Amino acid sequence: MKNLLALFFLVGTLGLNAQTKEYSDLLSLFVDEKFEKCLRKAEDYTLSDKTKTDPLPYLFMSRCFYEMSKRDEFKEAFPKANVDCFKYISKYAQMAKKKPAEARIDEFQDYLNELRKFGISEAEDRIGKGKVSNAKFYFDAMVDVDPKDAGALIMYAYCLEFAKDKKCTLSYDKAKALLTNGEASSDQDVQKDFLKYALIFYSTKLSEKGSNDAALEWMNLGDSYFKGDAEYKAAKSLIGG
Repeated sequence: MKNLLALFFLVGTLGLNAQTKEYSDLLSLFVDEKFEKCLRKAEDYTLSDKTKTDPLPYLFMSRCFYEMSKRDEFKEAFPKANVDCFKYISKYAQMAKKKPAEARIDEFQDYLNELRKFGISEAEDRIGKGKVSNAKFYFDAMVDVDPKDAGALIMYAYCLEFAKDKKCTLSYDKAKALLTNGEASSDQDVQKDFLKYALIFYSTKLSEKGSNDAALEWMNLGDSYFKGDAEYKAAKSLIGG
């Protein structure tokens, strides 16, 4: 009987550990800035049948690539680190839908916001160089992390429209619905600031093409989010609102 009880306890403990994986080994390597080793170990988890649907290994891969993208010592060996960090944050987001408790998204908001800022900067650089289609990747990743990120949806749709991709309509409609229903994400400052940027940017583009009514329609959708915002009010008045 004692052996049977011990077996039940062991099985129960293993089950609990399986449900609450901390991946302390990855955390330790990351904190010690052993990014390459952390990356390889995290990748092993993503390739294992037992752990390939766990969100955290993908998160650590994203974090490693992000840190590598900022350091010259990794430029040659990891030239696409600035892209791969978004590739794996998208995979993290996909797994988070299956295992939200294990993803612990709230605990990693600081990193997600830092990555958003980085993505916005990378995308704006490409748009500024006329490589608009290349910018959509970053906005797409931002939407993967938060489907209610209306600013990212607007800019993703703009990139699709620039490439004459008719799927842009669906993304514009999603953004409009979120704004109309007051459901667009705005708790994180970086998302709210980017929403303002996206609305002004796209409305200005519409106005420049002579579509003032459509431009004002979009600006009106942002009114409830930016009450008393002088910059938003000024941009709207320039369009004619």
